[in-house]
Amino acid sequence: MDINWLQLATLAIALIGAVLGLINTWRALSNDRVRVRVTPSWNLFNTGQESIGIEVVNLSSFAVTVTSIGFTKRGTGEHAMIVRPMLSSGDGLPKRLEPRTSFTAFAMPDALESISGKLDRAYVNTGCGLRITSKRKPLEVALHNLALARRN
Repeated sequence: MDINWLQLATLAIALIGAVLGLINTWRALSNDRVRVRVTPSWNLFNTGQESIGIEVVNLSSFAVTVTSIGFTKRGTGEHAMIVRPMLSSGDGLPKRLEPRTSFTAFAMPDALESISGKLDRAYVNTGCGLRITSKRKPLEVALHNLALARRN
């Protein structure tokens, strides 16, 4: 079976086209997905007041609306929503986040004291019905720092 250079060139171009088609399909699916990063933190204001913060970053290529924010409870399906969080932008929820923008919501520790031992992860609910949660470790560190600050 003889393969000439024209058939090899056709095969090479066909393979390149197939690979580029797969890459473009993967990117298109990735761009249509809601991507939000949720990170809890411990904060100390200039006045000496402490708070637990939840930073929300929109990593999507389109705007996302955050409708509520709070914490999930460990071992249960329950959650503790922060009713009136103080936002770094000064306004309230729902909050529209443009692509690559962020805000931080602050909750005073006394509002969380009754459930602080049971908190598992921070979460945000979006306008499209998704709940995005944080990783567990940052919340544990934030609560640990808050407990240390309270002892001193």
